[in-house]
Amino acid sequence: MNPARLVSLLSPKSVDPRRDQTDASTSPSKWTIADVALGLAGLDDPYAAAARYRWAREESQLPLLERRLFAYAEELARRESWPANYYRLDGERVPFALRDLVRLALLEDHYQAILKSGAAMAAMLGVSEHLWRRRISPKYEAIRGELENWNGIAYAHVRRRLGD
Repeated sequence: MNPARLVSLLSPKSVDPRRDQTDASTSPSKWTIADVALGLAGLDDPYAAAARYRWAREESQLPLLERRLFAYAEELARRESWPANYYRLDGERVPFALRDLVRLALLEDHYQAILKSGAAMAAMLGVSEHLWRRRISPKYEAIRGELENWNGIAYAHVRRRLGD
């Protein structure tokens, strides 16, 4: 998987600076970027970083989020005894792509339409769609779910701070 290539092929979703508001789908009450920034005050990472990455499209949060999400994924893999290797389409046995799953989870936050299908995810990892669906996808969804939890914590924090 080459996330840099994917990013170069796609133009990122962003907040229109002329409008200075977040997408309606992520904040139904039409908070401005300034409102969200004030609402995040006092919230620790990785929750604040996840919110800044999703709502403000701050790509500078990627290294921190990748590091923290990878640490979570390693712990989860150890606790649940995930396999150490799998076979790619070319028959090569390779180490389980834990770091690639973390990167995919982060990229999906910005490129949901492109990465929504299992076929696209399987192609990014170089595995069959069957292997993706049966073995890798449940592990990916666990990692993605943790990122969603972090965003949910941040969203609840912002709502409390803004009195919404």
